[in-house]
Amino acid sequence: MNNQWTKYIVIVMVPFLLSACAYSLSEIREYEPYRTFTSTKPTKEVAKCIEMGIREEKGMQQPIMYSGPVGVVLEEHSDQTYRVALIIPGATAIADILVKPSGSGSVIEYRRKGWYAKQAQWFEYIEKCAR
Repeated sequence: MNNQWTKYIVIVMVPFLLSACAYSLSEIREYEPYRTFTSTKPTKEVAKCIEMGIREEKGMQQPIMYSGPVGVVLEEHSDQTYRVALIIPGATAIADILVKPSGSGSVIEYRRKGWYAKQAQWFEYIEKCAR
């Protein structure tokens, strides 16, 4: 295969592959939790800890195949639930974390549709906030 064909294939395939990784936040929220965590802390405390950690931890913000900035959105709902969403420019969602009341503590549900780099570090950070 000559070099011109290789360039053509790359030009055609890269946008297709990247679009396959683009998800809306509502789409991710329809999935069952990928991981679930529990905490004895109140929902607001856990959600704020996760949000602040994401904003401060530079290495945790880079999903695979993406090297730009990641937006962190904290949503507070009237039923004492919180959502921490990771979104890249263009409103492509990476992950959604629901923090909801459970007894005197909280349940944290981590949802995602695709895999991204440093996900294990994310789980460690969520566990740290839940302790």
